Amino acid sequence: MPTCTWELTLPREAASIGLAGRAAGVAVLVLGVGPCGAGALRDSVRTAAHYLVTHSRARRFRLLLCTGEDRCDIEITDRPGDAPRPAQAAVVSLRLNVSLPSRPAPSGRR
Repeated sequence: MPTCTWELTLPREAASIGLAGRAAGVAVLVLGVGPCGAGALRDSVRTAAHYLVTHSRARRFRLLLCTGEDRCDIEITDRPGDAPRPAQAAVVSLRLNVSLPSRPAPSGRR
């Protein structure tokens, strides 16, 4: 599987919680993770985004998804330097590691 990285920056508001979860869930579905695993990942991302929206003072948060050969790393953080005062910024970060299914080699059928 090729290496891929994408980043989504969302406003720190309630509507972004579901969007972050859906984006991460759909991304891993496309990469071959089954619906059950993608659903569990979606729920974990929603929980992390909810915590960040509730406790951070930053105006935005970042969802970062990186894939490699057989794994997918997802990180959710409040954007550094985006808080009104650094002393008030919550340090909120979640890193999820997901094993991706191996893809069978293409058959020689014609």
